[in-house]
Amino acid sequence: MLLMDSYQQSCYLTTLVLVVKTTQLESEKMQKEAEVQKLMDENMKLSALLDKKEAQLLAMSEQCKGMALSASNI
Repeated sequence: MLLMDSYQQSCYLTTLVLVVKTTQLESEKMQKEAEVQKLMDENMKLSALLDKKEAQLLAMSEQCKGMALSASNI
């Protein structure tokens, strides 16, 4: 390998550092994207559960109203 002058060495080392940092950032980005996807999936599950519970609560409320009306007619 030919000897590089100081400027070439500096450029080469800077390029290596940038490649390493870019690789690291891309890896972190992929991890964050996976975390975001997991959280979005969990959010969808919890939203569906909340909708189900709200529907159950509404049905129970209507049932209680019906029982209260029946009791007041006795």
